[in-house]
Amino acid sequence: MTITGTVALLGNPSAGKTTIFDQLAEENQTSWQLG
Repeated sequence: MTITGTVALLGNPSAGKTTIFDQLAEENQTSWQLG
């Protein structure tokens, strides 16, 4: 979990789930692109 995802989750619970999953998806895409 990234710091950005954690802050978004803690700072805005109602939107945290969408935000964190979007963040994870972006991270996964980047990992594949770099890999």
